[in-house]
Amino acid sequence: MKPNYIYLSTFLLLALPSCTDDSISGDGLPGDGSRKEVRLQASIDQTNVSRADDSGFSDGDRIGIFAVNFTDGTNPGTLTPADNLASNVGFSFNEASNSWEGDRQLYFKDDKTPVDFYGYYPYDYDMAEVEAYPFSVQRNQAAEAAGNRLSGYEASDFLWAKLAGVTPATPLVTLTFKHILAGVQVTLVEGTGFEEGEWAMLDKSVLVAGTNRDATINLATGETTLAGEGDDKSIIANPYRDDYRAVVIPQSVEAGNTLLSITVDGQSYEFTKEMTMTYLPSKLHKFTIQVEKPLPEGDFEFSLLDEAITAWESDLTSHNGSAKEYIIIDIPEAGTLSQVIKESGMNPTKIVNLKLTGFMNDADFEYIRNNIPDLEAINLAEIGLKAQRLHDVLRIGDENFIKTGLFLPDYAFCSMSQLRSCVFPKKIGAIGMSAFLGTPLSGSLEIPEGVIYIGSSAFENVNIYTSVDPNRPGKVMVENNLTGTLSLPSTLKWIGYQAFAYCNFQGELLLPEGIEEIENGVFKKCEYFTGDLHLPESLTKIGHSAFDEMKGITGWIILPSKLLNINGFSGMKPSGIQLPEKPIEIGVGAFREFEYMNGLKIPESVLVLQGDCFRNTKIKHLILPSGISSIPTNCFSGSELDSITIPDKVEVIESFAFNESKLESIVLSAKLQRIDNYAFRDCYNLNYIRCNAIEPPQISENTFDGVNKDNFTIEVPEQSVEAYRNAPGWSEFRRIAAYRNFVARPSKYNVLNRGGSREITLNADAGWEMTECPSWCHIDKTSGTQKTTLNLTVDPLSLGQQPRFGQITFRLKGDEEYLTHIDVGQYDYEYDEDEYLTIQKATRGNGIDIVIIGDGYDAADISSGLYLDDMKQEIEYFFAVEPYTTYRDYFNVYTAFALSDDSGVESINAWRNTKFHVSLGDGCGKDGVRLSADYVAALDYCAENVPPTISKQHAKIGCIIVANSDISDGITYIGESFCSVVSKSTLPYPSDARGVIQHEAGGHGFGWLGDEYIYHNDFIDRCSCPCCGHANELLKEHSIGHSLNLSLTGKYDDVPWKHLIFNPAYSDIVDIFEGGYFHSRGVYRSEGNSCMNNNVPYFSTWSRQLIVQRIMKLAGETFTLDNFYANDSRETGRDFTSTSRSGDINVYTPTRHRNAPVRINNYKFGKKGAKR
Repeated sequence: MKPNYIYLSTFLLLALPSCTDDSISGDGLPGDGSRKEVRLQASIDQTNVSRADDSGFSDGDRIGIFAVNFTDGTNPGTLTPADNLASNVGFSFNEASNSWEGDRQLYFKDDKTPVDFYGYYPYDYDMAEVEAYPFSVQRNQAAEAAGNRLSGYEASDFLWAKLAGVTPATPLVTLTFKHILAGVQVTLVEGTGFEEGEWAMLDKSVLVAGTNRDATINLATGETTLAGEGDDKSIIANPYRDDYRAVVIPQSVEAGNTLLSITVDGQSYEFTKEMTMTYLPSKLHKFTIQVEKPLPEGDFEFSLLDEAITAWESDLTSHNGSAKEYIIIDIPEAGTLSQVIKESGMNPTKIVNLKLTGFMNDADFEYIRNNIPDLEAINLAEIGLKAQRLHDVLRIGDENFIKTGLFLPDYAFCSMSQLRSCVFPKKIGAIGMSAFLGTPLSGSLEIPEGVIYIGSSAFENVNIYTSVDPNRPGKVMVENNLTGTLSLPSTLKWIGYQAFAYCNFQGELLLPEGIEEIENGVFKKCEYFTGDLHLPESLTKIGHSAFDEMKGITGWIILPSKLLNINGFSGMKPSGIQLPEKPIEIGVGAFREFEYMNGLKIPESVLVLQGDCFRNTKIKHLILPSGISSIPTNCFSGSELDSITIPDKVEVIESFAFNESKLESIVLSAKLQRIDNYAFRDCYNLNYIRCNAIEPPQISENTFDGVNKDNFTIEVPEQSVEAYRNAPGWSEFRRIAAYRNFVARPSKYNVLNRGGSREITLNADAGWEMTECPSWCHIDKTSGTQKTTLNLTVDPLSLGQQPRFGQITFRLKGDEEYLTHIDVGQYDYEYDEDEYLTIQKATRGNGIDIVIIGDGYDAADISSGLYLDDMKQEIEYFFAVEPYTTYRDYFNVYTAFALSDDSGVESINAWRNTKFHVSLGDGCGKDGVRLSADYVAALDYCAENVPPTISKQHAKIGCIIVANSDISDGITYIGESFCSVVSKSTLPYPSDARGVIQHEAGGHGFGWLGDEYIYHNDFIDRCSCPCCGHANELLKEHSIGHSLNLSLTGKYDDVPWKHLIFNPAYSDIVDIFEGGYFHSRGVYRSEGNSCMNNNVPYFSTWSRQLIVQRIMKLAGETFTLDNFYANDSRETGRDFTSTSRSGDINVYTPTRHRNAPVRINNYKFGKKGAKR
């Protein structure tokens, strides 16, 4: 499990000029002077306990950097000793400037080519081998540093980092170094029998015995391999007080062999174990040994108190750790810090790292601001707060909270230009206004549990408008360096004005369940948050500009179902949005410059649209609610709407409402009375207007400025034609005519060779007659009056013939200009409608049946070969991830040619009639926008049209519906059989089509795996949101064998994958990671990332085991762990968007699918529509 800390991240400014792709120019500048500079930051992945610096590096540290371009812009390049974009370029850390000074500068090759970055420490100028770099840990790790030589311990601690597939668009490249060898820590504890001070005076030493000190390291993977036979010399551990640390090569020591040799005052103790000891990479192996002195004279007694394997913890010796140690000051009474420091004789201007205990109030914080200018790190964990000033909480009326004093006061550390790290008090309820404004806090930020309020501008990043300290005029503030993740506590209720505005946090923004108010501009221009934005159900207020220009949020925006006023999403670029159930208002600028390519339906409850709310929006299709009475100024100005219907209650369209928009057609409301100045100015694309108002609305001469008045006909009520032709403003239009209701539905019918028949509905408000029909088409009625139901029949087409097309035309009697048509087409194809085809036949086991069928594929799609190509491609995606690649021969794969009337799937802006009714919702209500399908119809279709699937005694299948849509979404219906609906997503990796089918069909459908993504920053057993499952639901799923990749316990002895944690083949990746099943706390998964988290082509080892167990059961074979281990592959699957392996799966932000699996245990396959 990874601990939560505030991580200080260090910038590396790398530069490597280039005349050609991988060469270096002599002048040290990029070859064409225009390529983008690479910006990196670096930190060490470790727990920090007693040192103030948690970036891990210190002044003068030297790291080596390799950078490898993708080949052809798509395939990862191969790391070689030379001829890379950067080859073993050395960088030195400058602690004063918090930057890395490189031997050369590094620039991306161009604006498209991705790069893999590798880093290592300690730096070796003469490194000539990258696949098997020889490395040895030092025997005397107690040797101190001297001159340019590292200490024995630090020289032994090899650090490695990789970041894969970095594109030039990446604003900041984060290299996180990890300890790839194994750590040993022996803590000697003073027992009974020693005189006071005697223990400290005794000579002590610890030797780590029985290990081979030599290895080779693959810099491309970070893997180590033992080298040579070793020797019998033990490693001398590095002492610091009563802790002794050593680094060993990952390996096993046989049972009974000496592991530790401990000497105290000349007396030795040999520590052995009765079982094999395995030193795991990247872990710290801790032994706590107590030494007793039973008699004044005689032997000591040694006993093992504790043994544990933990995440790697920082030490206080390497990387100048002793210099990072805190100065500790106790404040016995709040307000006396200045007195304590004065009495101690300390010079406050020399304090850099400070840990305070005792009590503090506003006067103490003011003293720190004004008297400790070089403070870099402060630890307040053991401080009792007795603060007094908290402006924002007074403003929102919680005076009782002020009396507690449990808060950082306003301006607590404002403008402290060196402060990079703060450990918050254990008991804290609020962070005051501008508390950290103008301080260079770095890395990640974790706000502790207990915090209820975060004040205005508390962590706001300074910019041109906020560069001067509001509390101390003339004091210029500095930017912060918060470029890691942001973690907010579950106790948080309120965030003040621009609290985090302009910060550069990365990763997903997880807001806690229970938060109630987010004021104006809180996350404004936080451009590097990624993934989804899920706003908790508890949220009742979102201020203006709260999330403006968070351009990195490219997933879904989920608004609380009960929210009444919608504000603050200007400039965002999501792939989907779920609106509240019954909001009443869309606020000023709420969706200004909103880049959303799909349609949007505003909930019917909305009564008010405020000005600018959709100004310059990229939304093309919008359905307005019926209750609004006006369209305000600039509401849709500059928007890309192509058509819109104004609801009937709208009486006024205000000035500039659609000014310079891309509008092509508009239907104006029946009660419209007035359209103000320039409302439709420069709407050059406008070519259709229908106004339902009987009395012509009042308009001015400039209302339609720039619109061509002679290019199209304005349709108005029949009795109002003359009134419009004579009304001011309207009379400028040359074509005004009556509107008539005359349409055939559906308006097209396409079939394959065998032909078919279709019911047609003809709507008419008068008599009608058919005027044209192809000879191979037949209509049962050729004339009629008003609405009529018709039957259309298409004759068969011989195989091998050319396709044929025609049009059936109807005319409204008495008005020859009013026509409506049905377009008919017939296509030739080698396979008939509903015919099944075997794509793959199982060669092992009983044969597990998978049927893949398409929805939203019309006759043209099938005839062109698109349908079959898509089915085959999706099946390749399905099997392109382990363990399905290895076990592919166990599966039968079939398809059948399911013909839909229309191409594509139904959504808010597109009506489609498809075979299995795949559709997208309208974005409103508790279910939001979700992909859905008639799974019963699909499974019944498989049983009816794919006979091999029902030939078995207990038939069950996996049905995969491929939706003919490029959205990124999916849903799975799980029972004895499953039905997964997947899309042909065109989003970038890992949210591409491959990612969708592997997650839905491979993970949920066949594997019965649960979602590992997180969108509630809350404990799973405390969260009460209505939008997802909680602990009880997960337990129910466990009871039927589902979602076993997740656990509600985080104990090593209780997790179901415990056998993998200490297996040397998997111990470097398998552990206990908190978060999953929608929640960040109280639920656990086995690896940091997997397909169930962010769609990468990789299932965790435990998930692979669960899938293989399913395969063996359905195939009629016996599962054994030995066979699983023998056949298992940790290989990451192929990234089809770059025709390569995906590289590092952990560099991608977790992605949340919109739809949790639906349980269908009452469906019985093989009995049409049957329910148990």
